[in-house]
Amino acid sequence: PSERGVARSAGGSTPCAAAEMSCAAHAVRAAGAVRYVVPQRIRAGAEGKIDLYFRVGSVQKPALCEVRCGDAVVATRRKPVMTPGEMEKITVDAAKVTGDVEVAVSTAAAPAAAKTAAPAPDSAAPGSTTMTCICCPMGCTLHVSPAPGGGWTVTGNGCPRGAKYAVQEMERPERVVTSTVRVTGGAAPLCPVKTATPVPKASIPACLDAIRALAVPAPVATGDVLLPDIAGTGVALVATDSRR
Repeated sequence: PSERGVARSAGGSTPCAAAEMSCAAHAVRAAGAVRYVVPQRIRAGAEGKIDLYFRVGSVQKPALCEVRCGDAVVATRRKPVMTPGEMEKITVDAAKVTGDVEVAVSTAAAPAAAKTAAPAPDSAAPGSTTMTCICCPMGCTLHVSPAPGGGWTVTGNGCPRGAKYAVQEMERPERVVTSTVRVTGGAAPLCPVKTATPVPKASIPACLDAIRALAVPAPVATGDVLLPDIAGTGVALVATDSRR
């Protein structure tokens, strides 16, 4: 055999056997809430650390990721929340991979050390409610209840923005309104628009009525103010794209 073939045939194995060993690989499969994982194969005999990247198919909160090889769990990772929009990673010791592996994510109770927070208020109590914070991808579950001295008690928030959001939702909920308006004399019949800032939630039907009744002549430029005060809210309606 050639010198190259001998180099691959350590331990007296034939060049063909060595080639088979170099091509051998363990499959990596998605399980549980995992939608897909890459890489999909791990070379047999690999050394060091191996990073596996995956996405979940639905929000998992709190999330527990496990990498299993047969009956053994070879790597674990906990995270407060995993969402479909974020690529996640878990690192595995290659020495522990002796066969096919699967990467699974499920919801799991938080570790005992994390269970020191005050219990959430009873959302069934008068004036109390539970909501999901939309300030960031964490999606904290907020528990809101009336405070004894007035105002609100908010728990479950991971940052001050969550508490501010919860109070606003209870007292003066607001939303940005997005829609389209008719365009006359242009190549396209519609132009996308939005309110420049959030408007009171109760004003949304009136805002939509005003948008349906509006028709603007082409051309329209991005950022053009189409209504300076929509439905008496004091908020402008602006174009979010150009139309000629």
